[in-house]
Amino acid sequence: MTYQKNCQFCNDKFTCKNKYAKFCSHSCVVKSRGRATFEAGICYKCNSPLPKEWLDKIKERNIKTLLCEGCRKITNERVKNGHAKQRGEIISLYGAKCQRCGFNDKRALHIDHVNGGGTRELRAIGTGIFNRKVIEECGNGEYQLLCANCNFIKAHENNEKAKPHVWVDLGNLPSKKTISGWRGVRPERGKWRAAIKHKGKVRFGGTYPSPREAALAYNEMAMKLFGSSFLYFN
Repeated sequence: MTYQKNCQFCNDKFTCKNKYAKFCSHSCVVKSRGRATFEAGICYKCNSPLPKEWLDKIKERNIKTLLCEGCRKITNERVKNGHAKQRGEIISLYGAKCQRCGFNDKRALHIDHVNGGGTRELRAIGTGIFNRKVIEECGNGEYQLLCANCNFIKAHENNEKAKPHVWVDLGNLPSKKTISGWRGVRPERGKWRAAIKHKGKVRFGGTYPSPREAALAYNEMAMKLFGSSFLYFN
């Protein structure tokens, strides 16, 4: 037996087998908890009270999740260690040396896009998702290891910085922004709606049966509104 419910955080409709369910996803559970701790003025993780002057400053910046200084340091260190572990795995998978000159000092090895566009992709999807994508696509010929010198020389030779933006296909990797796995796509009444914010207003691109179709509609709107230099394509 299934139940039709409305999420208590985002108010989206969802179907579930648990009649006591209150949220449509784990993401909404976390966000709801963060909003509750924000209103109470306590740390999101350890529930310790936060200084009033700090709360006033944070509210001006419209941040909805609060961490105390100790929890922030622990979280940042965990993320940093996770990225370092991913980088070590990538270097091992891709031969641990520069593909041009054979330089093998790990401190100066870069993950290079063979066809360019690496900086835009990294900014669009973030370090963690980018590293997982590089690991999963090892052997496809899309990425390679280059030392800092060879990477800069290759970019200069191919004039990569002048190339137009290449859309980033996230595949099955989750997006940082939405539960659908695509930027600018959210569920609505059993379908998927495309939306993008432009000059302070949200512009809608219609609803579609699949999130991929909505993501393509989002890309088209982004291209018309922002041009090929926009950093947040799907």
